[in-house]
Amino acid sequence: MTKVCFKCRKRKPRSAFGRCRDRYSLTGLKSYCKPCATKSSADSRKRNPDRLLRSQLKQRYGLTLEDYRDLLREQNNRCAICGSPFSGQWLMGKPHVDHCHKSGRVRALLCRNCNTGLGMFKESRQILLLAADYAR
Repeated sequence: MTKVCFKCRKRKPRSAFGRCRDRYSLTGLKSYCKPCATKSSADSRKRNPDRLLRSQLKQRYGLTLEDYRDLLREQNNRCAICGSPFSGQWLMGKPHVDHCHKSGRVRALLCRNCNTGLGMFKESRQILLLAADYAR
């Protein structure tokens, strides 16, 4: 069984296509093959790099892109805990939105290490103070 990719127009095996959850899909498969879909997504991110960030900020934290940029300016593009500058590089250098997991309230932007550290200490002030005492 094969299918023609809508993008590259090549006939490929059905396994080269991702599953489509659209109930109106006749084949149950996406119209682009996996390599074309990957390239299309990458091209879209290059054309509009803020689109994904904007939707994630809104969906996860209720922030607009402007709110996020205001936080960056207020913090002088630095981590709110350790003060290291954000480089913008993927993963390590991008700001992470710190928020209270109980209330959902956004607190600040943190570097990856500080954000991970807070999570590892379960956001507990008591545990953090014990760790600080131990480190002394």
